[in-house]
Amino acid sequence: MKRMRRVQGIRRNRSGGIEGLPLQLLILIVIAALGTSVIVGWMNDIETPKSIGDVTVDNDSLPLGSPDVSGNRMAKERFSVYVTDQDGNPLEGATVVITGLGANDGRGGTVYSTTDANGKAVFGTIYVKLSSPVGHIDINVSKAGYGENRDCRIAVIS
Repeated sequence: MKRMRRVQGIRRNRSGGIEGLPLQLLILIVIAALGTSVIVGWMNDIETPKSIGDVTVDNDSLPLGSPDVSGNRMAKERFSVYVTDQDGNPLEGATVVITGLGANDGRGGTVYSTTDANGKAVFGTIYVKLSSPVGHIDINVSKAGYGENRDCRIAVIS
């Protein structure tokens, strides 16, 4: 009769199997399943990230007046910028900044506006320095928690 040897608390039988392994494996599977369900439940409570959706302008181009003494040209027309969120809803409180071609408010300041409840920002007096007949200004939109959007441009025509 052969004797069974103990190896660090695990007994081996004659066929080479280890007793207790199926129970340990079952416990491991239960713990893994519970852990996975906790993680999936936690992830379902995470909100979808918010982002700025479309940025559109009611004028595709902006005609300019004659240059003043300092070379600034004033836009002849008012225009509006419309901003939506990722779901297409109007985005209130977004900051819209006009850049490019030295765009300024006539006093050298930055040209900006904030969107209203309809996602609309209105711009009136804008001055630019245009050295060629055609150029463009950039529309930069940002809002805390939504990020930035720099995809919109307006053609400027002298």
